[in-house]
Amino acid sequence: MEKIKLALADDHTLLRKAMVTMLNSYTDFQVIADAENGKELLETLRFIEPPVDVCLLDVNMPEMNGYETLLALRERFPAIRVLVVTQLDDEYLVVKMLKAGAKGFILKSSEPAELRKGILQVFKDEFFANGQVTKSRTHEIEDDKPIKERTFTDKEQELLKWCCYDMEYKEIAEKMGITNSAIIFYRKQLFLKLGVNSKTALALYGLKYGLVSIDELGDRVKKTRKKL
Repeated sequence: MEKIKLALADDHTLLRKAMVTMLNSYTDFQVIADAENGKELLETLRFIEPPVDVCLLDVNMPEMNGYETLLALRERFPAIRVLVVTQLDDEYLVVKMLKAGAKGFILKSSEPAELRKGILQVFKDEFFANGQVTKSRTHEIEDDKPIKERTFTDKEQELLKWCCYDMEYKEIAEKMGITNSAIIFYRKQLFLKLGVNSKTALALYGLKYGLVSIDELGDRVKKTRKKL
């Protein structure tokens, strides 16, 4: 079996080197690049052919942070799948990185087996996330019951889709052609059905069940950047 080629970017040298050693101990992984920031990573990847399969990306780095690096990876190396590795368990961060093209995220406090699971899932082009954001707010996402089998109305499914984009509820109401009061009603229904209480949770659910693809969100980000 051909090994999954990995790259790492993290400014904490001791942690990064320990991760390299650990990941190389698995028979199905091979770390072929590691860097202390996004700028160094992008420069290194220029000379690697074929490109790596999965990149493990820290968020807070000097020179070029994780978000900036992720946007650059999407443009220059679109085949590389990105797993964000962070110590921050923050809703805004999760959605921001997913919209920029990340395939998932994992906390640095996770067990090695969980990291391995995340890499394998992202390599298969599947969404992966762990941490309290998903456990406390999106536990229903772990249920693999197909979305078509759930009792969502057409409007509820449409709201789930628009929650995946960076828009306020007022903007979503305009897109759906309904009133703000109606949006509040449909949101409440979704919260009750899914057992969650945030737009982030609705967005993650919509992503997992394919209402909007992560690639589609990434394309939207690139179009927005061009307009700027």
